[in-house]
Amino acid sequence: MQILPVDSTSQPIKNWATDPAFYNDNVNGATDGAFILLGGGATYTRALSTTDVPAGMYRARVDTLTSTGNYGRRWSFVWSVPLNVGDVIRISYWNKASFAAKANPYLEFSTAINGYAGAISSGQVQTLTAGVWTRFTYTYTVANSNYKYLRTVGNYSSATPDGAIGDQIWHSGLIVTINQPLPEVFCDGNTPGWKWLGTAGNSLSVGWPYMLESVTGKPMTDLTGNDVIGTISGNAFDPFTVYHVYDATAPAAVWTTLWTVYGSDGVAGWATTGGMSYGRRNGLADNSYSHSRFGTGAANNQSAVGTSATAPRRGFTQGRHIAAQTVTFGVSVASCTTMIDGLADDTIGNLSKGTGIGRTGLKVRSGAASTEGPDGLAQATPIRTLYFPGDHSRSMRVAVAKWLGNKYGVPIP
Repeated sequence: MQILPVDSTSQPIKNWATDPAFYNDNVNGATDGAFILLGGGATYTRALSTTDVPAGMYRARVDTLTSTGNYGRRWSFVWSVPLNVGDVIRISYWNKASFAAKANPYLEFSTAINGYAGAISSGQVQTLTAGVWTRFTYTYTVANSNYKYLRTVGNYSSATPDGAIGDQIWHSGLIVTINQPLPEVFCDGNTPGWKWLGTAGNSLSVGWPYMLESVTGKPMTDLTGNDVIGTISGNAFDPFTVYHVYDATAPAAVWTTLWTVYGSDGVAGWATTGGMSYGRRNGLADNSYSHSRFGTGAANNQSAVGTSATAPRRGFTQGRHIAAQTVTFGVSVASCTTMIDGLADDTIGNLSKGTGIGRTGLKVRSGAASTEGPDGLAQATPIRTLYFPGDHSRSMRVAVAKWLGNKYGVPIP
């Protein structure tokens, strides 16, 4: 039986955005199809990207500034969304910028189709971290009887100057719901369990909430944030798969630990119960390579991702990443497979089996100078770590990475 990555026990959700991920945007058009200027003095050139876009979204719109000033963009609906007083509008969309851009959600209304009636600027100004996709969300309850239709949705910045010539801003992943919750991740007619209600990529879409647990079941441990310690079920030689979502800052020439199984609560347990860590490898040319240590007994601290690192293992280039690792145990040896951002697997299969991996003392923390050193070097910031029983297949790891990439704004091929 195939498990669908949706929650079919919930009510279907409708996305009112008719071109939510730039299926039809004409970058050479004066108004760019359904994506138009919203005030501001900044000018720009336009392009589309199919690679630099969070997982689950078709394309991103990329604007390169040719002058500075206020900046605003908005989706203009092909069919205006009908409204009544008391309706609750929820919107979400994704932005990224090459600089610390400021923006806030914006809604525009009409009394009749294509007739302007007023606008709401949320006032929730958010500063984007340069190079990191950020999801904006906003909820508004209609109180003005003249607001008969929702006409446009976008973002606007009143900051001046808003970037420099050559800076770039990306947009994608619009969801608009009326009197319904927002899905946890971006969904449109191409999402599993969803369908288009008209022309594919140019109409409303509907489907069930897209759930991680339906992709892969419940994790044994689900840790959010920094300096969190968890306990893992199972035995020392049971196979497992772990996913790390994290932000990497500018590389530095230090070994950085992002995730560790200590083997006991807060104390290194390499010698007695076995442990494992994932972090940044020091001593290489640009200090951006991922590295794991696999300790399975006294004086047995082995490299699970070695110094001969290649492009698929570069998990610490500046930006947000998703690493997936599986560990299995054979008769006398263990194997560790690492996948960074959905790229090629790297498997080290000749690790000593030793005493296995401990089941307590799973710790997530900001980058530290050594596996037992103090926190606070800020070489990497953990966002979420999920620990599953069993050896996830390549296709399963890619599916989970795509779901996480959709939720946290990471492009996955």
